[in-house]
Amino acid sequence: MMQFSSRFLALSVNFAMKIIIISLVTSALFVQYTAAFWNPFCYYECCSDKWINLKNATGLQKVLDKQLYGQHLATEVVVSAVSSHLTDPDPSKALVLSFHGPTGTGKNFVSRLLAESIYKKGMHSKYVHVFSANNNFPHKQEVYEYKKFLKDTVKKHVSNCPRQLFIFDEVEDFPEGLLDIIKPYLDYNQHVDGIDYRKAVFLMLSNTGSIEILRKVDKHLQNGGKREQLGLREMEEIIEKVSMNTGGFRRSRLIDHYVVSHFLPFLPLEKRHVRECIQALLRQKPVPERSYEKIIDEVIEDLQFQPEGTEQYATKGCKNAVEKVNRVLYRMKDEL
Repeated sequence: MMQFSSRFLALSVNFAMKIIIISLVTSALFVQYTAAFWNPFCYYECCSDKWINLKNATGLQKVLDKQLYGQHLATEVVVSAVSSHLTDPDPSKALVLSFHGPTGTGKNFVSRLLAESIYKKGMHSKYVHVFSANNNFPHKQEVYEYKKFLKDTVKKHVSNCPRQLFIFDEVEDFPEGLLDIIKPYLDYNQHVDGIDYRKAVFLMLSNTGSIEILRKVDKHLQNGGKREQLGLREMEEIIEKVSMNTGGFRRSRLIDHYVVSHFLPFLPLEKRHVRECIQALLRQKPVPERSYEKIIDEVIEDLQFQPEGTEQYATKGCKNAVEKVNRVLYRMKDEL
């Protein structure tokens, strides 16, 4: 009887062990499957191809060609630089683009279009982060606290997903030395404290260099050159030189160590470009096309242009175009 009981116990234990092993294997396979194909905690937005489009160069090119006026250099460089970076499975460093130019020339606009071309949720994506001098870093004497905040914030987000977009607005008003704290993240480092930052994109938006860009463009046109003949190298030299001596880039290691991938000039808009902006706005409104020219002329009269005498360039670019169009439409409502 005892021999029978011992044998029965051994068989029971053996059977139980097989059940346990089968259960463990099944659980492991289930975990692998769910990790690869289904994430119950990522219903709203995930760090995956479904939410992040890395191959939308054609779409970005089309939207910039259609909606951005007078910025041939910005269009070409943004499309080529961003697309090549996103499709590179092993980039050498993070992509850092520095946008420079007068107000209303498209710096924030291009940033938004870029976010929309990459992320399904555009600017509302949890992978898009905007920092501005006035909102985030208003007090220059608190630069130490700002450095810690900026370093920790960038580190936290990239550790969660490498495909992050960071937008720094009003860089000309950033406390001196603040941006240097993220220099290791932008440089040629495979890992910093175990985190790979090379797939991230950083945009720096600044009015620094606006006067110098305007002078260069005006001189070029006055000498008979065409706007589209202006090259990136000559404009980058001007922007880099003035940036090193003023604003958030003043004496910055980001410039000293050449971690900025491209300094992009946003050229001052001429009247013809502003007319295109206004026409694009009118297409979005219930306005008869036959009235476009008259309305555009009225809006142009309300806008400011410089320099005195020629009044060739819009002082505020297309920035106030929406408000001016609405005002003119209200004033002319009985004529339309």
